[in-house]
Amino acid sequence: GPLKMPIKLGIFGGKVARARVEDCSPIGDSLVLTCKASGCAEAVTFTWSSLIDRSLYGKTETNGTVSLQIFNPLGIHHINTVVCKATCRTKGEDKQNAQTSTKVNVYALPKDPTISRSDLLTEGQESNLTCTVPDVYPAKRLIIEWLLGDEVLLKQDEHLEVQTVTSVLKYRPTAQNNGQNVTCRATLDIGIDKRTRETVVSMTVQCKCISVKNSPRNIIISENTQVKIGDGFTLTCHAEGNPEPTVLWRKLDQDGRSVVAGEGATLLVEEASWSHGGEYECVAHNFVGNLTAHMTPVLYLSPSGELKAGDSVTITCQSESGPQGRVALCQLTGSQGAELQSNQGHTSITVQSLTARDSGLYECQATNPYGKQTSSINITVFDELYTETQRTTATVASMTVQCKYISVKSCSIILIRQCFKYNLGRKGATLLVEEASWSHGGEYECVAHNFVGNLTAHMTVNVQGESNESQLYQLVVCSYKRYIPFCKVKNMS
Repeated sequence: GPLKMPIKLGIFGGKVARARVEDCSPIGDSLVLTCKASGCAEAVTFTWSSLIDRSLYGKTETNGTVSLQIFNPLGIHHINTVVCKATCRTKGEDKQNAQTSTKVNVYALPKDPTISRSDLLTEGQESNLTCTVPDVYPAKRLIIEWLLGDEVLLKQDEHLEVQTVTSVLKYRPTAQNNGQNVTCRATLDIGIDKRTRETVVSMTVQCKCISVKNSPRNIIISENTQVKIGDGFTLTCHAEGNPEPTVLWRKLDQDGRSVVAGEGATLLVEEASWSHGGEYECVAHNFVGNLTAHMTPVLYLSPSGELKAGDSVTITCQSESGPQGRVALCQLTGSQGAELQSNQGHTSITVQSLTARDSGLYECQATNPYGKQTSSINITVFDELYTETQRTTATVASMTVQCKYISVKSCSIILIRQCFKYNLGRKGATLLVEEASWSHGGEYECVAHNFVGNLTAHMTVNVQGESNESQLYQLVVCSYKRYIPFCKVKNMS
């Protein structure tokens, strides 16, 4: 009977991440077959061969009990059944042999199909659409499908033996097919994993009543729009006609001259700048005639950021409004809608040393013969007050108590000592006592307030006599950052 082999032999292969030889490998890639023996006491001798009498066209590398057969790059000539044979001597026995085999398969589907037609598609007339799939292997496993949208029109799966495969679809389109997508899908059935490539084209179907020509009509254009600097915007235009009109976008500059801004029904601007504002024309035309529509997007002002009292700021109003365009900058609050500046296309004002009175809503108005557009920006000016800590010594002879503040709003200060009030007015909030007595000692409160609110601080005054004993007191004044402007002061003991 046959000799029972004590050695074990296994073969596997593929790329670095590949484990199954029986799968197809792409032409042009590399494939490494690994043959591994176990159960041998001494060195193993490996032999690689083919079941049919031909070369393997590979490179062999052996290291101990492992042997590699390398195919790089893969080609059609590598299709084969590869045999690995191992010979070794076990302890106390003669040489023993073992062998195993695997199949090497390849495929090629490197490019997307192409779709062509012999003439224009005309409603009700049969036309030929040709789908070409180049450089296919094995072509007999190629399946070609024609789809209209998701509907399968034709499936061709006969065994074709050519390397470049062509499929012809005879199709009679209708007017409703105009603009629909037709797809040629090529699928290479190579077993476990299928490889698919497809091409999609949009059909243009010529109306059967082509003898009746119409100039563009029923033009629809997107409405005037406001766009923020840096944002994107889209303009759309649609018109009917036979033949189908071609749409062209033009933009008018301030001198009334037009430049081409884009082609097609949609004009997309990903990041708007001042130069994108102005009047746009949508021109729909065919060889019968043309039709034009206008629109004027207006850019509004960019944010002002945080402004505080004393800052300077420039407010700019700009719009490319086409011929006879005009812009005006107005303050809607504070000055009750007063017009600040106006000009052709661009105007600006600079406010030096901002105060709270400059807070409010500012509006940019752009007008031209086609209409009027506005955009606005709200400016808020923040007061900035400060905190001051002051230590002094009062004597019986004289005493001065100060409440200091900085505020851009109208602000009144009252100094309170126990049940007595001293109205110190608006500026120079100082209480002067020319001849102090012991009765002037005690707690003082400084209150600063306006129509928005108030803020207080307090202090304790200790009057010094002839004993030269003295006591320090602390005055804390208005502390405020980034809030609704107000001031209010209070002494702290």
